[in-house]
Amino acid sequence: MFFSVIKYAGAAYLFYLGSRILYSSLIEKGRKTAEEIKVAKDHTFRKALLLSLTNPKTIIFYVSFFVQFVSPDYPNTAVPFFILGSILEAFSMLYLSVLIFSGATLASMLRQRYGLARLSNGCIGTLFLAFGLKLAMTSS
Repeated sequence: MFFSVIKYAGAAYLFYLGSRILYSSLIEKGRKTAEEIKVAKDHTFRKALLLSLTNPKTIIFYVSFFVQFVSPDYPNTAVPFFILGSILEAFSMLYLSVLIFSGATLASMLRQRYGLARLSNGCIGTLFLAFGLKLAMTSS
């Protein structure tokens, strides 16, 4: 019973998101230019790093995954955990930087080609509607 309630609530939420995306892609009135959208840049990197390091899921992952690579006989086990965590954070920063810069390039391309942006938003909205419908129609 509870699973069905959660399933239908999730389907309704996906349907709502899809309809909002479709509505916003079809109605051009609410379009803002890049100059109108202001992004708060003060201490963004520091906030993101602090969020990443204090995320409980990340801490649980570090402890449960890295314990396989740290010898319990080592006198100071905090050092290997710190080194492994630093390596993982460095790779994460590199990966996310690639995503950010490629996303910025894609965003500037879509700003220049508004029709393509509307088409991609319409496809995403339709995909959300389809996911919501599929979730509502699946039997448990």
